[in-house]
Amino acid sequence: MTTPTLTYFKGWGLAEQSRWLLAYGAEVSVGVTHTGPTFRNAALSSFSEFDKLRNDGSLPFGQLPLLEIDGLKISQSQAMIRYIAKRSGLAGGTLAEQVRCDMIAEAVKDARLGVVKWPFSPDKDAHLNDFVAPLIAKWYPKFDAMIADDKELTYAHILIAEMVSSYDLMFESKGVPPPSADYENLKDLTAKVVGLPQMKEYLESDKRFPFPAEGEICNSYVENVEVVLGRR
Repeated sequence: MTTPTLTYFKGWGLAEQSRWLLAYGAEVSVGVTHTGPTFRNAALSSFSEFDKLRNDGSLPFGQLPLLEIDGLKISQSQAMIRYIAKRSGLAGGTLAEQVRCDMIAEAVKDARLGVVKWPFSPDKDAHLNDFVAPLIAKWYPKFDAMIADDKELTYAHILIAEMVSSYDLMFESKGVPPPSADYENLKDLTAKVVGLPQMKEYLESDKRFPFPAEGEICNSYVENVEVVLGRR
C-alpha cells in the first residue's frame, strides 16, 4: 500500500488540518493496524517543483496543498479533509451527523484564518489584538456550546482541537494566557485529542513543522512560500 503523501510548503498553513487527520488514522478504514503517523510530507523548495505540478495536472486549480492517497490526487484543503474523514470513519454515521460535521468544519475554516495569516503579518501584536481576538470572541463561545454534549469523536472535533491548539501556541508565543483557558469544553476536547497515542506521536515527531512564531522559523516559512510561488 502506498503511503499517503501531502505536498505543501514547509509549514502549517492550510495543510496542518489534514496532517492531524492523517495522523489520527489514515489507514483505519482499510484494516491496517495503526502504528503512528502514516503519511509523508513532501515540502516544496522551488518554483520549478510547483510549476511542474501545475503543468502535469496534479493541481487542477493551481493551488496547494495536494494529497496523494488511494491512487487519487486531491486538491483543495476542505475536500481532502472530508476524504480523510470518511476514509477513517470520522465523518459521522448518519446524514444529519455528517452535515453537522461539515457545518462545523466550514466554521472552523473561517475561525482559523488567524492561524493562516499569522506568518505573513508584519505586526504580530496587532494581528493578535485586532484580527485574532475578534475571531476568538465570535467563534469560541459557539464551538464551546455546540460540543458540550458530544460523545463520539468526529473529524469536526479534531479540526476544532487543531485550531484551539494553534491559537494557544500563538498567544503563548507572545506571553499571553491561551484563550482556551476560558472555554472548558474546548479545553477538555483539545486535551483529549492531543492526548491520543497516535496524535501525541505525530505532535512529537519530525513530521510536524514547528509553530511559526516570530523570528527565524516564521521568516523561513514566509520565504519558502514566496520562493515556491515564484514571487522571489
